[in-house]
Amino acid sequence: MTVTAEIADPGSDVLSRSIAREIIETLRSFRNFALVGIVATIVHYLVLILLISGNVIQSLVVANMLGFCSAIFVSYAGNRFFVFDGKHGHLSGFIALAAGALTAAGIHTGLLVGLTEGQVFTFLGGPMSALGGQVLIDLWRGVLAVLPEFVAQNLVGQTPLSMSTTAAFFIASGVAAVLTYCWNRFVVFQSKCTKTVQP
Repeated sequence: MTVTAEIADPGSDVLSRSIAREIIETLRSFRNFALVGIVATIVHYLVLILLISGNVIQSLVVANMLGFCSAIFVSYAGNRFFVFDGKHGHLSGFIALAAGALTAAGIHTGLLVGLTEGQVFTFLGGPMSALGGQVLIDLWRGVLAVLPEFVAQNLVGQTPLSMSTTAAFFIASGVAAVLTYCWNRFVVFQSKCTKTVQP
């Protein structure tokens, strides 16, 4: 009878623990980023709604950009002190964050206006139709069909192929959140988890 013993590679155990710690720390940083993002989004949304409903500004584009700019300050402070460690000095860090945030603001505004006024659906049904755009339109119609009418009517804008400003705002904010997280983590700041995790 032959007895065989498996010899564990000690390096693989260290690597596994290191990867597990990296995943946990990434999830923690994303959770903290989400909390900061919620506060910044509330500031953004309040400024947007106050400007539009108070008839201070008539343009949805201008009001949204001003709301986004007001949220940049909340985002910088929260991300700098609560989510990430500074990779740059305050001025250069803020400029880097603002550059990424303004790019995200342009994308956010394009989505907000395009979803509110229906241009996104026109684009999906036209040039993007062959690449799955029509599937997304059909999915949107299917969502509206299964939702209770009082909910569905609050999601649509003037036509079934447009969205209310609030629904469009939250969809655009979700896209902007992913973009700004990647920008902040990999360009503006150094993630706290990359400093604390040692292989």
